[in-house]
Amino acid sequence: MPPAKRSRRASTPSSAASSSSTSPSPPAQKRSRKLSKADTADDGEDDYEAERRRRIAENAALLESLGLGGAHKEEFRAPKPPPKPKAPRPRPSSPASDAEPAPLRRSSRARPVKPEPEVRRSNRAGLRNSQARAASPPSPAARPQHSLRRAPSPPPLVIRASAKRAPLPTRGKSKYGGRAPLRFEAGYERFAPNLTPAEMLAGGIFGGGPFRSHHSSVLRRELDGHADAEEFPDAWFEGVDDEKLWNDGYDAAQNRFGVRAGQTLSEWEEAGWVRSCDPRGWWQWYFRFYLGRRCDDDERQISRWVSGVGHNGRFKKALVRTLLVNGAEWDDESVSPVVRQTLWHWAYELDEASFRAIAPTAR
Repeated sequence: MPPAKRSRRASTPSSAASSSSTSPSPPAQKRSRKLSKADTADDGEDDYEAERRRRIAENAALLESLGLGGAHKEEFRAPKPPPKPKAPRPRPSSPASDAEPAPLRRSSRARPVKPEPEVRRSNRAGLRNSQARAASPPSPAARPQHSLRRAPSPPPLVIRASAKRAPLPTRGKSKYGGRAPLRFEAGYERFAPNLTPAEMLAGGIFGGGPFRSHHSSVLRRELDGHADAEEFPDAWFEGVDDEKLWNDGYDAAQNRFGVRAGQTLSEWEEAGWVRSCDPRGWWQWYFRFYLGRRCDDDERQISRWVSGVGHNGRFKKALVRTLLVNGAEWDDESVSPVVRQTLWHWAYELDEASFRAIAPTAR
């Protein structure tokens, strides 16, 4: 019996060894399972990384083929770090005294604190009154009224006049109907009005007020109509009603063609057409030129007449064109009375000879 027990004990280690060689122990199985999972994860990560790199390479090749490789690189630049906030500047502590505190910024714009001037006894009362006026708001009546006013006119120009008087103009004969033009001395051939000052006044100009009272912005004073009329011959005013000379308001019935035409003297002044030598405008210059005065302003005034009433003047051609359109005769006053009145203000009335000369080019 004892040897049998010994053999059973001897067989136990061999069976254990054989069993250990065929089946692993539980800890060994856990380790093998962990290794197999790790290997599988590594293989998966390697496949994902390889696929990602392949796609990146394909995208890069596609961008390079489209010419967008540089823009793609610029697009994915690392952003700049945000700027660091500036530390607040320490503010100076307020002074303990009642004096005015110094400015916080040191710049050239900061006004230095001036010491208050010493006030004498004689000036204290005036200072108190000025302080009281400054403290109380001004009344509406004392406030300045800012109205829209035009800029002041420039100082009057100095116009020199010749001491020698020129002869009076002459009037020739016309082959056709109407008034013949006036002829002045040599050098003024292009200036050929056909109305004298007496004929202009008798017919009626400027709504019956060529000599009406007016405040001249050129001379900066009032114009006296009666004083201005005294320099011209009395024969010019014979048979002319006062309503055609000194009418305060504009009355179109006093004009030659019974209509309102032209601008006012104030509008002439604003346009800069009036000079100090003739503060009433062109017609005053013409009245004096007719009597023989010659001055530095003659060329300018004659040029104005030529541009409006000369052979190719805009007013004359406009009247001729309107007559042709309406099939009217040259002396039909029912056609364009306003233009006819404007021409009358410029010492001109349309004649048949001028109508015949302009008609071919005015159509």
